[in-house]
Amino acid sequence: MASAELHSELRCSLCQNLYTDPVTLRCGHNFCRGCMEIELRDQDEVGCYTCPTCGKRFSLRPSLQEKRELSDRVERQRCAREKTSAVLCMNCSAPAGKTCVQCFGSVCGKHLAEHEAHRLIDPTSLENRKCRAHWRLRDYYCTEDSTCICSDCFVVGDHKGHSVEPLEEASKKEKETPSRTEEQWRGLNGHSVQDDVSEDKPCNGHTDQTDVKDAVHKHQDSTVVKMDPVITEGTHRLDAKSAGLLQCSKSKLQLLVNSPLVIDFTMVMNWDNLMPDNYKNKYEIRSPLFNINTSAPHEISDVYLPHSLCPKEFEINKPYLKCAHFEDGIFNLVSPSEVESSHVILKGATYTSVGVLIENAQTRKRKQAQARGTVLIYCKQVTNGFLIHVYLVPMSKGQVKRVIETKETGLGFRWIDKSPYIKFVNKDITYTIRGSEGVTLENEELHCLYSVSEHYPYASLRVPEKCTTVKLHISEKAEKEDIWSCVLNEDDLYGMTGTPSTSSSPSDSEDPKAMNGTPSTSSSPSELGKARTFLQENYENLCHRLGVLEPMLLSLNEKQIITEHEEQSIKSHNMKLQQNRALLHMVKSKGAEEEFYKTLKKTDPCLVQSLEQPT
Repeated sequence: MASAELHSELRCSLCQNLYTDPVTLRCGHNFCRGCMEIELRDQDEVGCYTCPTCGKRFSLRPSLQEKRELSDRVERQRCAREKTSAVLCMNCSAPAGKTCVQCFGSVCGKHLAEHEAHRLIDPTSLENRKCRAHWRLRDYYCTEDSTCICSDCFVVGDHKGHSVEPLEEASKKEKETPSRTEEQWRGLNGHSVQDDVSEDKPCNGHTDQTDVKDAVHKHQDSTVVKMDPVITEGTHRLDAKSAGLLQCSKSKLQLLVNSPLVIDFTMVMNWDNLMPDNYKNKYEIRSPLFNINTSAPHEISDVYLPHSLCPKEFEINKPYLKCAHFEDGIFNLVSPSEVESSHVILKGATYTSVGVLIENAQTRKRKQAQARGTVLIYCKQVTNGFLIHVYLVPMSKGQVKRVIETKETGLGFRWIDKSPYIKFVNKDITYTIRGSEGVTLENEELHCLYSVSEHYPYASLRVPEKCTTVKLHISEKAEKEDIWSCVLNEDDLYGMTGTPSTSSSPSDSEDPKAMNGTPSTSSSPSELGKARTFLQENYENLCHRLGVLEPMLLSLNEKQIITEHEEQSIKSHNMKLQQNRALLHMVKSKGAEEEFYKTLKKTDPCLVQSLEQPT
């Protein structure tokens, strides 16, 4: 019993994991710093600050006090647990053989194949290396703040613009004494030995072997064989006499070959004209286009493409490097298997034409502003046809949807229930709508509506009475690819399929307080009490028996009971039991038992029935 109490005492009530960088509020309750920062950001929008555990209110945004003693206790507990506990496969709970850094999980031999192209390390728990703000691996070290961070922290987070370095490199520096470091990286003439290693020296047909120094290099026991190519009319030829990792001394292209091989390649320095126009606006070229030709392409295991980022640029831009390749003249975009300070790596690639791209600033900004969206369609019968209004709204903005519903119904319009969901929308992008033949566009532009205001921009279309079927398409302005489309038939236009009051419309009566995570005041005390009793009496059963969570999370997110950050926090747990516990704890802490109960009855009525009427 004492051990269980200690175990609980060292866990954050928000994420259910051992504390990471624990902090405390004035009321005395402790949380992970990242978890509490997310919680406070959500409360910023409401302007009301409370403790998630006891509900104590604060007049101002509460300060977070570091708990160093608690942090030390957690670290000792974590070390003891890692020594005594086996790392299990995230798919079948068997003992793991490897841990996949890219997928944040460990796998056994049976499930290893699908991760072979990823970065694998010896089995270990990655929980203590997760960034609680962005749920990425904390594999960088901020030298200004002396703390471990993830790539998003210094690109868009609190450490943006700070000086950072790879965690492995920082760890290595810390272990070495100053005198040792001076002796090992510096020569007698005062310049770096690494400079000598990377210097491009002519070898007159002979190979020059140098140790691989990159900390994240997957072939640390190999050597790079530098070769001078034989160049004939722009074609570079490398004649590998044995298996190994080759580097062309002129182009810096590297190839890992399995056997002796002759490789020819050419370089296209300006290949912008080969890219589709929509990609030119999103990416910048960071390497030549390498056209590789050999009689046995399957004997090339890995291709190392040099990129043009300097070391300072690399740390910030590493997550945004991509690879482009052409097959039969068709442009394709793929993510690299690994990224190093000088190369991006493609494993098992047989591409003949391949180069490096990087997302530009506009593309990055656009991705950061993305959210799931919904399309609202309203129709009104007018003389000789129909008038249609179309809105684009983030899925989480329930209040905006309700105000639009009130406005449109007041003007005599009727809501049409048609394929509402869009995976991503962006408040900074202009969208356009297109209709099938015969449809007149009075206003084709759409903007995503994030807040309540007097003016609600919408797309307006007129449909002649003779049109019995109407096709609608939405795309980004000047782009051809649709992000959403639907077909309106005669029943939709004439309103013969029902009204918003009989289906799941945006006008469903939701109390605004429900969006802030508190129960609706319109519910009777008996209904609220029934929901709370159900959750309390069946807590453990629900932890073990909740099925697919996606419909539940989608519904709670749409009603603004949980945020997208909280949804990702729940999904980040490897085990289904942990995900269920995190969801139920979040529901209780927000006082949203009734909304959870109603949603569960819709998504899994059989489970509710079996728990309420056990045999």
